[in-house]
Amino acid sequence: IVVFKALQPEQVKGIVGLILKELADRVNKQLEIKLTWTDEAVAYLAKAGFDPAFGARPLKRLIVHTVENVLSKKIISGEISNGDVAEIVLRNGDVDVDVVKKAEVVD
Repeated sequence: IVVFKALQPEQVKGIVGLILKELADRVNKQLEIKLTWTDEAVAYLAKAGFDPAFGARPLKRLIVHTVENVLSKKIISGEISNGDVAEIVLRNGDVDVDVVKKAEVVD
């Protein structure tokens, strides 16, 4: 039997940061969208996605169901497009994605 020490809140936040970094790299590579996030959003995701019984395993699923779904809808609607800078934020207790800077259109 292997016994693991319980993850501390800062460690869970670090894992959230790694998952978001992977997402940001993928979105930047595919769509040239720069993705950033607030500390409040990371803290929320860390708390909501951590389960003492399963550790950090549910984090990835939570980020897909919250961040990736919101981001995808905004990309499909055209609210966020190639070259934009977007930020993952916490608004009224929910994760959202805001456009921080629109890409400059060159004629």
